[in-house]
Parts: sequence; structure tokens; C-alpha cells
Amino acid sequence: MRKLLFESFLIMAILCIVFLRVIIIGYLQEPRPSEEIETIGHLKGPEWSRYVGKTVIVEGIFVRDPLPMLVTDLDIVIVNMPMPKDQYIILVDKEAEEIDPKEYGGQRLRVTGIVTPLEYFENYRGENVGIEVISYKIIERLRQYDVWIEPVTIFPYLELRLPYRRYAVLFSGGIKKAYNRIRYWNDLTFMYSTLVNKYGYTDIIVLYADGEGLDEQIPVHYSATQTSLEIVFNLLRENSSEEDFVFIFTTNHGGGFYKTGCKIFGGKIDANGDEPAADIILEKDYNLDLNGDGDKFSSAINGADSKATKVDADRNGDGKISMVEAFNYARLKNTQSETPWYEDSGDGIPHSGKMPAYGEGELGRETFLE
Repeated sequence: MRKLLFESFLIMAILCIVFLRVIIIGYLQEPRPSEEIETIGHLKGPEWSRYVGKTVIVEGIFVRDPLPMLVTDLDIVIVNMPMPKDQYIILVDKEAEEIDPKEYGGQRLRVTGIVTPLEYFENYRGENVGIEVISYKIIERLRQYDVWIEPVTIFPYLELRLPYRRYAVLFSGGIKKAYNRIRYWNDLTFMYSTLVNKYGYTDIIVLYADGEGLDEQIPVHYSATQTSLEIVFNLLRENSSEEDFVFIFTTNHGGGFYKTGCKIFGGKIDANGDEPAADIILEKDYNLDLNGDGDKFSSAINGADSKATKVDADRNGDGKISMVEAFNYARLKNTQSETPWYEDSGDGIPHSGKMPAYGEGELGRETFLE
């Protein structure tokens, strides 16, 4: 009897040891995050490749722009300038897609996840790594999900008796839904508000992304496509005269005439002669910077930025902002390494620098939104 009990005890002891060994091995092999909290800058820095496949903890403010991501500061999402790559990181996979922006948007999160390379994903062009989310929690409540500018107040339309009609066309949107940034929508809503509230415009056509706005602040009439733009221009041709004024505002990155087969921007050389200025500019080897728009201030013509901070672009003191004054102001406030261009002489060849100059700017300094 004792021998039987001893053998049973021995068997149970062996089974316990095996069971504990399996648990320990599994625990050691399971990817576990370091207790250290990594920064977004480190994860996307020069040594990013050494993090790939590792489970890490990272903190940041959650936004959808329109992809889920963590950012270091909401200002890089709100203003229309390229986001510094070391200040945001994209969250990927099913768990990330299920993070509710109404509950978590604008809140500081602590995310545990696996560092994943993104170079093979079409929607993450130009990104090296993202975070495959395992778990997340709020560590600091900052504010509700109001990462765009303050709501636009549209006052009743002003009935101005002018000898001509004024039209405005506002155009913006990412090449794909994944690139329809919040900052593009901000620019449209701010310009719409400026045109209505400051200048009394009543005929404004908005073309944005896939035809749906990010909120209900302003109407969206068409998607931001070439076909839609041609429809709008045909409508203007049918309903306007030579005396009417048409203001066109677009906020996009250019592809234009830079390089045939350019994988990043899709630009083309104008070889068929329908826009000869393109070939002339290319031959002169202008120092082009097609990476960003760079203007973090919204268009001097409002007299204040999106946070209602007053700005003064009226250099001649006549109480009005001309197109040349607006350009000169924006040029001085440009934060990017790029070359702002201006053209109003009609020859199709833009020039840089303070205007008027090079035969440009004579029309613009006499052109106002009034």
C-alpha cells in the first residue's frame, strides 16, 4: 500500500514538474514588453529596425487622421503642414481599427503592441514601422475628440449689391481615403468661414475627398476628382460672365510636371506642348520641393489665424488685403525648405520671391476678395 502511494505521489510530482516547465517555457517564449516606455521618436528613428518584432509600450495622443495613430501633439494634426515622422506612429491591425475615436480620440493612451514593418502595405506609403496593438488604456484625459479647429460660425448671408457676381471654388482631399487628413478639412472650413463671414460670399462650391465631409459644418457638393472639377468649371462657364469674379482655393500636394514615372508623386513631363511652361521650368532645373505644403498659417486674407489670433498682412495700410499681400505674408511665414511660386502675368511661368517682381504681381496687388 505504501509502495502504491509512493508511486502515485512520484507520478504526480513528475506531472507537476512537467506542467510547470511547460508554463515557464511558454512564459519565456511569449513576447513580453519591457517595463520601459519607448518614445515614438525612438521607434521611428535611425535604429527602427532593431525594434521590429519586439513587444513594446508606447504612449501618445490617439487620433484618426484618418488612420488610427498616436501623436505627440495635436497641433501636428490640426495645422496644414507635413507631420514630422518622429512625432506620430500608425496603429495597425484589427484591435487598432476598433479603438473608438469618440471615447479615446484626443486622449493620451498607453499602448502595448508589436513593432511591425509597414513597407509592404499600400496605405502606409513612406512609413517604416507601426504598432500592432495588443492592448491599450487611457492614462490621461485631455479633451474630447475636437482635434479640428473650433466650430465654424456661419452668419446669415450678406446681400451685397455689386455690379458683378462672386463665385468661390474650394477643392481638397487625399488621393485615397487613407490620406484624407484632418488638416485638409480644416483648411476648407476655415476658408469657407472667411469667405462668408468676412466677405459675404453666397456662391461657394466645395469639392472634398470622396464627397463626404468630416462633420456638418459646411456643405460638400462634389468629390475632389478631375471629373467633378470639370463639371464645376462647365457650370461656371454657363452661369458667369466676363465681369464676374471667381476665387479658386486648393490645398494639395503637387505632382505636376516634375518627372515621368515618378513613383512617389506621379508627376509627368509636359511633352505634348499643351503647357509649354512646364518644359521651360523643368529645363531651368528649379529647386523643387514637392514633399510638403508647409504653410501652417491659414491665408492672411482673414486677418486672423484659425485660433483667432490677429495677423496683419496689410502692408500698404489701405485696410484691404490684396492677393500679393497675402502671398508675401504666407511666403514669410513658410516653415518648410521649399520655393513658393507666384504667377499672374498670364505667361504661365511662376516666380519666387517678394512680389511684385519679374513682371508678376501687378494684377495681384489690385485684386481683392471684396
